[in-house]
Amino acid sequence: MTLTDLAARAEAAGPEMQRELLVEAWLALNPEHPSEGVSRARAEWYVRQARFIKMLDAEAYESAALMLMPEGWNFILASTFDNGAICDVRKEPLGADGTWPGHARASCASLALLAAICRAHGERDG
Repeated sequence: MTLTDLAARAEAAGPEMQRELLVEAWLALNPEHPSEGVSRARAEWYVRQARFIKMLDAEAYESAALMLMPEGWNFILASTFDNGAICDVRKEPLGADGTWPGHARASCASLALLAAICRAHGERDG
């Protein structure tokens, strides 16, 4: 499944799918931990994963989604109580055409953020 496919699933999903889709995105965007010996990178991977799981367990889904966004990227998130949420994500610095490559509308803020992040990652990676 591509990140674009995951973005489409997040946009179509209801709030009950937040945790499942966030875990799928985490696995897609975070390669397995460095497996050789004890290293700083391996320790940081485990700490980051533990923080992500704690956010999911606390149902802090927007915070968990933000962990999937690379440092230096920006977002605009607008929630509407009746119609879900809209999110735009862009890389830094803003492209010459002024576009926000990650745009999404979903049933809740975390899924809109997740879909926009997946789209922006997909655009970045080709």
